[in-house]
Amino acid sequence: LRVQRALLQRQRRVERERHEDRAVVEAEQLNHPSSSIMSSSLKRDPEESLADRRKRLKAHALAHFNSTRAAWADLPPDALRLVVKHAADLAKSSVPVVPTVASVCRAWRDAVLNHPSDLWRRADFSGDFDPNDSVIARYCRGGHWHELEHLDLRDCPRVSDEALNALDGAPALTSLFVSDVDIATRSLAAWSAGPKPKPKPKPKPKPKGITLETLVDFLGEREETLEAIEIDRLQCASSVKRENFFYVAFGNRRRTAIAVRDSPRVLPNISLALPPSGAPFLAKLDLSNSGSATGSVVLPWVDLMRKCPAMRELRLNGFGGAAGWEPKPRVDSANDPWTSASRDTADGAADGDITDPREGLPGFEHLEVIELGAARVTTSAGYGVGQSGLGGIPFLFRLTHASKKLRELDVTGARERLNPDDLGSVVKRFADRSRRFSADDLAGTLFCEKGESPLRVLRCSKTGWAGAKARGDEGEAFQRLFFLEGDGVGGEKKNVARFPDLRVLELGSQGAHAPLFGDEALVTVVAACHASLERLKIAGSAVTDAGVAFLLRRCAFVNELDASFCRGLSREFRRAAAEGDIRAARRLAAAAADENHAAVLESLSARVLS
Repeated sequence: LRVQRALLQRQRRVERERHEDRAVVEAEQLNHPSSSIMSSSLKRDPEESLADRRKRLKAHALAHFNSTRAAWADLPPDALRLVVKHAADLAKSSVPVVPTVASVCRAWRDAVLNHPSDLWRRADFSGDFDPNDSVIARYCRGGHWHELEHLDLRDCPRVSDEALNALDGAPALTSLFVSDVDIATRSLAAWSAGPKPKPKPKPKPKPKGITLETLVDFLGEREETLEAIEIDRLQCASSVKRENFFYVAFGNRRRTAIAVRDSPRVLPNISLALPPSGAPFLAKLDLSNSGSATGSVVLPWVDLMRKCPAMRELRLNGFGGAAGWEPKPRVDSANDPWTSASRDTADGAADGDITDPREGLPGFEHLEVIELGAARVTTSAGYGVGQSGLGGIPFLFRLTHASKKLRELDVTGARERLNPDDLGSVVKRFADRSRRFSADDLAGTLFCEKGESPLRVLRCSKTGWAGAKARGDEGEAFQRLFFLEGDGVGGEKKNVARFPDLRVLELGSQGAHAPLFGDEALVTVVAACHASLERLKIAGSAVTDAGVAFLLRRCAFVNELDASFCRGLSREFRRAAAEGDIRAARRLAAAAADENHAAVLESLSARVLS
């Protein structure tokens, strides 16, 4: 056995050596076909030991690798900077692209540090980077941020006022994002109280975080250059400081974007902070989840229309907290421009002088995103939805009657104030008034009559739009929400989708379930949006496995489905939807297809389309 084992080991060693000799010789002949000296020198010497031969082959392989590898360290600095700049543009931030490249080797570090300002246009530290004041100061002091335009310091707890003071080295900064402003300064009041006086009082600790005073001073110094300011969690307890900040933020006519999110206290009327001449360049206003502790918050919609004509994004989800907000002026009140315009032009309408029904009426002509959803509240029974400031379809029509670019709408929590038949009755609603809107006047808007609405995102949980009973007048009204009566082939009447480009539809969400939404309503949605729908949220609905199977079979582009709390679905469907595994949901839909129920849904879909 020992002899056989030794012979077997020797045979394996000989075969391995022969294979290594053949592989090395073939590789050398491929790289140097005319060099027979190199290949012959790699052959094994009978008197050479195995250890010496391995050492020699290893040295040769290393020399061959060094002679043929790509010399990345010798890459021209201009080409390297061009590659790094392109990578930063794709990532929409120079962090961590530029620091990572600079830490590869000495040549790359010298190339990056030679002209650092060319590589820094946007710096986003809002992830897991957690910089401190010294990092910000080093970049500013070294000239890296001389041409920086955007800086995001949200969720950076170690950044304080020293970081803002060091931004003098970023003169081209146009947008600044920060968070948790003035939180640490409130805790300093505890140092002024004490039962026993101390002979040597301790010095006050250095404030952590960004204080509101320093931020206001920074906005005042950058009044000519800073265009966008966004703040998350403004926790200022002093009303004087808070009002001073809003006046400084809104008082700049050059401002293009203002966001104060998740802040319990804001101005009760934000139009008071706008300059008398308005904000002609303000394109974004975001007050999401703000004003919950202010009380009596109003939305000056007329002042915003007149003073902010370039408004593109108006995000007011959760504005005013659980109590909501109120429109100012109220609909059909004495200060309502629609009421006064109708009263002033009654004689002119009789004489036929008014040709444009929007003449003299304010409106958002460039509006693309409007969010008017109610706040999400937590109660003893679970999650819920607060009060909505949306008074109904008349107020929504006043906000969006001139918006032909509207692509995102959120009216979550409007409850009974919105009915499925509202969008189709706008022309009839104004038929008896002096301002008569025709189908051509509403073309391209949310209230279009020919199916050319550009809306792509619709969130309407906890409203009358979120579903109705399958049959009867409510079912027909729900169909009219998604379909319009148009002309088909040969002049015959045919249903036309109102939102042909709708990609995201939210009918049920957390705390805002859709219990009336069933398979029949789902067939209506699929028939109207099967060519464009990508995400559907129907949490708490009454759909079944057959309905979801019909949806996944007809809508090929659906990649996200929220079917949580849908008790009519099987556990496998709900698990696949919760995990985001749409492929597993499609496999389950194909396996659990009920031919009889599928035939019923197909016939219902054909009847809806006709």
